[in-house]
Amino acid sequence: MKVKPLISILIVAATLTLSGCGWSGYYRYPCQDPVNWNAEECKPPICTANGWCSPDLLGFDPNAPVETTAPTDTTDETVVDPTTVETGDQTNG
Repeated sequence: MKVKPLISILIVAATLTLSGCGWSGYYRYPCQDPVNWNAEECKPPICTANGWCSPDLLGFDPNAPVETTAPTDTTDETVVDPTTVETGDQTNG
């Protein structure tokens, strides 16, 4: 058997297999869905019993107010003299 047809068959099989691994349009937990973030079952104390609270599942509180302050200036004005910086071994070989 030649290698080229075998590789082609493997590529087609891999493509068809991986195409079924995409997002299927649903959320694993109801409180992950943005539509349900304000639902009663997604608010404590109801959601704490089964661990479905939105902040626990998302890693942030979707109902918390968004901070609107401007970031502070973090510009570093330190000047480095390039003649004093160690560059390491620059030899080839």
